[in-house]
Amino acid sequence: CFAEYTVAEAAYVGRIPKEVSFSQAAPILCAGVTTYKALKETEAKAGQWVAVMGACGGLGHVGCQYAKAMGLRVVAVDFGEEKRDYALNTLKCDAFVD
Repeated sequence: CFAEYTVAEAAYVGRIPKEVSFSQAAPILCAGVTTYKALKETEAKAGQWVAVMGACGGLGHVGCQYAKAMGLRVVAVDFGEEKRDYALNTLKCDAFVD
């Protein structure tokens, strides 16, 4: 089911800039909001450690990037050498648990 329009309180919506396509905005409005809220709920402060389960997956890779941007130290939890390389070298996580 898809709706072209919806009604919502102004305090809970934001404008998507015209130069940002829906396909560009969608990951931030879905995975981004989910992982950002989870990190904020931990009340972790810059320099403290957080573990991200499934760090190289759809939500996890966004969570790792947000955590690093928030100054957190990140332990990526996933499996396999490919994911270890991605977590440590691309996502710049501080540690990896296989």
